[in-house]
Amino acid sequence: MRREEVRWIETISRAHYRGRWLTVSSFLVADDDDERAAMVADLEAVLESALDTRGREEFELPQVTDVFVYRRA
Repeated sequence: MRREEVRWIETISRAHYRGRWLTVSSFLVADDDDERAAMVADLEAVLESALDTRGREEFELPQVTDVFVYRRA
């Protein structure tokens, strides 16, 4: 019946952010430790290339939550 979009910001540590990525399916199905290590290195490279996260152990992570409201028929 209705959809709401809630925008919010989470303050997150680099370690916690990295830990979240380690639960994503592409990490979980990686063939070996070397492949996972390369993926983590790529993630760190992205964090170091962005002005908002470069060199920071904690940063703000914008979030969007979609809320759907339904009514039983």
